[in-house]
Amino acid sequence: MFFRLLKFSACFLALTCLIFAPDSHAKPLPLFSACNLLIQIGNSDRDPWQDLPIKYIDKLRVNTENGYRLASLAHKEKGLAELRELAFVAEREEFWAFLPKKNIWLELGFKESYGAVSLDQEFLKALIRDNDDLEIYHIHLKHYL
Repeated sequence: MFFRLLKFSACFLALTCLIFAPDSHAKPLPLFSACNLLIQIGNSDRDPWQDLPIKYIDKLRVNTENGYRLASLAHKEKGLAELRELAFVAEREEFWAFLPKKNIWLELGFKESYGAVSLDQEFLKALIRDNDDLEIYHIHLKHYL
């Protein structure tokens, strides 16, 4: 499942999700659009950039260790290919943010499990405050598709 950023303002972030599944040629095929996520953007005493150390990796993966945040310096196409591959082999779900102007992927998920993952909303809010362009991606496991 891939989330696309629709719009955001100083107060709210609205996301919609598009679910993709590979066809026989491994090209993304939109199945349906559903699910809206609304996050209130406000001030927080917490500095999410300081919460967790960032560990840079070469290939996107699910992080089950909640003591650090994963990041990858990669173009969008490379990251999307890795997420498609990951959706077929991962045993847990994950959230990722992609910053197009910086070509960086940042992990947004925590408490990853077989059927769910929590979204670090405070870190997402910080990304929105610091960046005018971002995309959010969420993988579901193969059996959901």
